[in-house]
Amino acid sequence: MADAPASHTNSWYAASAPERPLAPAAQGELRTDVCIIGAGFTGLSAALHLAEANVPTLVLEARRVGWGASGRNGGQLHPGFNKSPIELRRNYGNEVAAILGEIAHDARALLHDLRARMTLDCNWRAGLLTAIHKPRHNTVAQAYVEDRLTSAPSCGCTWLNAEDTAARLGTNFYAGGIFEPDGGHLHPLRFCLGLARLAEDAGACLCENSPAQRITRCAEGFRVETSNATIIAREVILACNGYVEGLEPEAHKRILPVKSFIIATEPLTPALQPLTGSWAAADDRFFLRYWRQSHDGRLLFGGGDGYHQRENIDIAGKLRRNLAELYPQLAALRIDYAWGGNIALTLPRLPMIRRLTSGVLAAGGYSGNGLDKSLIAGRILASAIKGDDTRLGFLSRLPCRVFPGGEAARFPLLFLAMTWYAFRDWLG
Repeated sequence: MADAPASHTNSWYAASAPERPLAPAAQGELRTDVCIIGAGFTGLSAALHLAEANVPTLVLEARRVGWGASGRNGGQLHPGFNKSPIELRRNYGNEVAAILGEIAHDARALLHDLRARMTLDCNWRAGLLTAIHKPRHNTVAQAYVEDRLTSAPSCGCTWLNAEDTAARLGTNFYAGGIFEPDGGHLHPLRFCLGLARLAEDAGACLCENSPAQRITRCAEGFRVETSNATIIAREVILACNGYVEGLEPEAHKRILPVKSFIIATEPLTPALQPLTGSWAAADDRFFLRYWRQSHDGRLLFGGGDGYHQRENIDIAGKLRRNLAELYPQLAALRIDYAWGGNIALTLPRLPMIRRLTSGVLAAGGYSGNGLDKSLIAGRILASAIKGDDTRLGFLSRLPCRVFPGGEAARFPLLFLAMTWYAFRDWLG
């Protein structure tokens, strides 16, 4: 008997996205050149780019398209990686930093190219304001702005003083800000559904409600097993991000799933809207807060620490307190949706994009900055399978150490480290 079809988590994204017909689950023995595990941004991008090159491709999704982080995330596009270009040059040298900069630029361009091809509106809005929570951090913020303007004079990146930041955010909580016109935000689940349509139209086969249970080598390449099917493939792409546990130990050891939470308020009147523009906002804490206005007038607000594995979290209560700290006048708002899920970290806070072993490629660990990076990761993996592994070879050489402590101790050790970072946020 087939398992009951999974549904999306009860989020505002799921409630405001069109219903997608359920793709048939994988059944029997199937053969393909490439089997992709995970139908989120990475997997669907890889599937699209492979299918457009006439490479037979099958995507296994354990639940529904966009069920994981791709359909639940904050929806914010942050230019660059989690580490600034200055940090990247200091940590890796000028040449590596320059190539990472090119990849980040191409990631943004790819996102805009894909959304332009979609018939489904993903509610894109341009602009990102990063708020600085302590005055002494403004020196770093100003250096970042100067560096961006030096490398890309037309990017429009601007440093804001406390007064200008307050005028844009509607709160006096922050000491300054960085405004980046090439950042922005969108509806991630609508984008993911649009990407799935592009991949299917190009010839990729999508199977929902088909969780991969085991990957083993065989004479033809690899055997990927689900409860109802066996897929024989020449190569395998792991695109599970924070849900890779149990499938491939090398990826699992380098990617740590952590919880992320978001609330959606009731629709606000214009007088109550705190933001004075349609752009997104986030702050510079380690445990950052991020917020934006939805296309139907709600405030979407995320944040709080998720560096634990507890499931019984009062998401609405936790985030309401954070929201009230910034906007006391909004403390009594009705919260219509509250949801969470796994994102994934790596130790260097850069994505893990690499060939794990001959025939097995993987990407994940976007560390909260995967809206466009996951898309370029899928294209890089597809390019390697098609014969151009220039960028995959470069990324595979970047260090991505395993998390310390082994399976038993890595979460307790992470909790101790994150407690220190929370204390540092409090100290400023």
